[in-house]
Amino acid sequence: MYSGLLVDQSAALNRKRESDANTLLEPIEVMDNEAEVEAAAPVESDYVQRIYACATMWHETRTEMVELLKSIFKMDKDQAKRRLFLAQGNSRGYYKYETHIFFDDAFETLSVNGPSVVNSFVSTFVDIMKTEIRFITGVDVPLTPPIKFETPYGGRIEWTLPHGTKLLLHLKDKTKIRHKKRWSQCMYMYYLLGYMLKDLTPNRREIRSRNTYILALDGDVCFQPIAVERLVDFMKRSPKLGAACGRIHPTGEPGPILWYQKFEYAIGHWLQKSTEHTLGCVLCSPGCFSLFRGHALMSPNILSKYTQMSSKPLHYIQYDQGEDRWLCTLLLQQGYKVDYSAASDAYTHAPENFDEFYNQRRRWVPSTTANIMDLLADYSKTISVNSDISFPYIFYQSLLMFGTIMGPGTIFLVIVGALHRVFHVNMWLSFFCNLTPIVVYIIVCYFCKSKTQVSDYKCLK
Repeated sequence: MYSGLLVDQSAALNRKRESDANTLLEPIEVMDNEAEVEAAAPVESDYVQRIYACATMWHETRTEMVELLKSIFKMDKDQAKRRLFLAQGNSRGYYKYETHIFFDDAFETLSVNGPSVVNSFVSTFVDIMKTEIRFITGVDVPLTPPIKFETPYGGRIEWTLPHGTKLLLHLKDKTKIRHKKRWSQCMYMYYLLGYMLKDLTPNRREIRSRNTYILALDGDVCFQPIAVERLVDFMKRSPKLGAACGRIHPTGEPGPILWYQKFEYAIGHWLQKSTEHTLGCVLCSPGCFSLFRGHALMSPNILSKYTQMSSKPLHYIQYDQGEDRWLCTLLLQQGYKVDYSAASDAYTHAPENFDEFYNQRRRWVPSTTANIMDLLADYSKTISVNSDISFPYIFYQSLLMFGTIMGPGTIFLVIVGALHRVFHVNMWLSFFCNLTPIVVYIIVCYFCKSKTQVSDYKCLK
């Protein structure tokens, strides 16, 4: 409130208050030994924000790898500017940054009993780091040779980028560690939030985790440093914000499939996420460009559940085919909020052919349905622990789910009625003519492999 008669008093009562990062916590443990108390006391570096960019790769093309590396080198240059401002006494907006790339199925054997060697995709990535740095950065800057390590999960290659940040390439051998995206995410969460903090005292570990963020990336994403900064600003608003995602733009070769996806992203991602952000909170923070709070991920019943093996068909759909939505569901059920920042733009390579598009949507649609049903089934508990989810918001999601389930059946009946009305076909004949290809395709999906399903779908289409 403002009073023109009492200007000084109004200014004093309405001044902006900045939360002090140094008052995050009180000591967790009471220790008798003075040396232990001194060792457990947090140091200044514990309050410095850390961002670990973690990208997952598998069979990305050379063009997609270059797009990701362009973003990484831009972040490296941005770090140099932030360190310069810090040296001048301006610590506002400063954070430490490091990039980790996790390569699935990075090794192959050329013969039956031969040794394992890196596959062609890893070789392509290393070749880009050797030959295309000038094209990526725009300047002729020599890159120091990488350091190679043999690890229990395969191998690791470390580069020091021109402005001092680290780029670590983790090569996963599927004979030694579980492969696929969810297990890569579990790997870097336990590595960065568990192994890297294990030698700290509980007090320091708690403070460090509150100032640690994981930037989840796909292997083909392109973004600017300002987009990351805006996500960090979102995180500073509330300690209960567990994740924040940016606005994703699909890119690729122009064509009907890409045009459709641009429309779909505008409706299904931008508009729907803005609506969810306004009414309550976002249900899914996509793994191609999202910032997660380390302390939230370390909460009970999040990582422990996220690392569960799939023992049922429903678990496989919910856990492995929609790992990003599954992780966000766990955050919401633990009382954390997921937000959407429309000002943080990122660009991802969208499927350009029908086969790739069909397989992607076949993963997304069932996993989305399974995770939302899981949230709705236990809505009362979620409402009690999460202040950002209310009963009207649950009712809104229930209406969307009802429309999703009824949509295919409604379209089916509309086609049946159209054939009857336009071509004067008997109603039951029209019904069975439309039902036959559906039943045939259900049988194909039940008994045949993925490639056969896609081929038959093209024929039926």
